[in-house]
Amino acid sequence: MLRAESLCKTYGRGAKAVRALSEVSLSVDAGQFVLVRGASGCGKTTLLLTLGAMLAPDSGRVEVGGTDPYTLNDEARAGFRATRLGFVFQQFYLIPYLNVRENVACAAVKGTNGGGDGRVEELIARFGLEGRLEHRPAELSTGEKQRVALARALLNRPRLVLADEPTGNLDEANAQTVVKALKDYAREDGAAVLMVTHDPRWEAAADRIVCMEYGRVL
Repeated sequence: MLRAESLCKTYGRGAKAVRALSEVSLSVDAGQFVLVRGASGCGKTTLLLTLGAMLAPDSGRVEVGGTDPYTLNDEARAGFRATRLGFVFQQFYLIPYLNVRENVACAAVKGTNGGGDGRVEELIARFGLEGRLEHRPAELSTGEKQRVALARALLNRPRLVLADEPTGNLDEANAQTVVKALKDYAREDGAAVLMVTHDPRWEAAADRIVCMEYGRVL
């Protein structure tokens, strides 16, 4: 489902240049839940943004389901992200003036498998948010915000889910809920799920662990 070959990315030039990715290659199959681990600054987030068609590499190639998103124009690449990819971040990026239901539903894309009302209600129920439908983000707990963000990410049934430190701000119970949901989505929906974390607690849940150091996969 996901293949990356020899990805390189450098920020800055000359003496101030920082090599964030250095010849990174990896693949994730459908149905796999893979962790990417490493210390802060090792290139994990840069890798996730590159795999997610948001940050073009200086060299190398990314394929999701056989398509290289960087060969698409800006409009087509945005459509590709919306329909084929799901994103979950440590910061929730909820729309402050929309309620829970609207925040989940706003991700709907016409022609996908997930845009209907039934899918919105299914995810809201799955993540225990039925009692918060009319609440706006400022009225939610941290764990509830992340569950809303997770429901939104899964709405269109993406084939690849990329999660960047999704448990970083959560208590133990909500963190367990998020990790289980990501693993279940990979197994039950046949998606590829890649989760960046520095937390060793989740290693037992992973099918595979990718370790990074100084922009390289070890």
